[in-house]
Amino acid sequence: MVPWRFYLLIFLLGLTVTITLWLQSIREQTLYSASTTNARVPDQILQGVTLIATDPSGKLQYRVEAGTMTHFSDDGSTELDAPRIRFYSEGAPPLEIESDHAWASRSRDKILLRGKVRIAQPKSPTTRPYTVLTKDVHVLPNERTASTDQKVVAFTTNARIQGLGGEIDLIDGTVTIRTQVRGMYEP
Repeated sequence: MVPWRFYLLIFLLGLTVTITLWLQSIREQTLYSASTTNARVPDQILQGVTLIATDPSGKLQYRVEAGTMTHFSDDGSTELDAPRIRFYSEGAPPLEIESDHAWASRSRDKILLRGKVRIAQPKSPTTRPYTVLTKDVHVLPNERTASTDQKVVAFTTNARIQGLGGEIDLIDGTVTIRTQVRGMYEP
């Protein structure tokens, strides 16, 4: 007759093998999903890039320069390092935007400027100079607008205004600050 301890030993050995195989399959599934889920592989990486956008008649609308441009074929988006964008309007010098990083949609109708952002309108006979400092700006190039929900500091030669959130009309240079607005003006 076989003692009950023998059956207990066989049961525990079988249980150990089953648990080991189960844990190994979970580990393999986790490694597979981690390696495929977030893997965005660029199809193009370019250094020292200049992109030009024109309207249907060929008139220059804006120009983008970047240290590095990385294009992703999975969604058609583009990431830019240290981008500099110039928006052109008739009779005025180009409005300049610089940021740490940027993301542009496939159709280029949305640009997200990430990190520190500087927007500057140089002085000309038709424009007053101003500079806006903020972070994380959403640019709609076709509508020629920019907006942010972050802290905004706008200043000219004799005024400084700050607040939370804002919009900029990239054609006429109008800056609108949404809330918590404070300012200082020196005549």
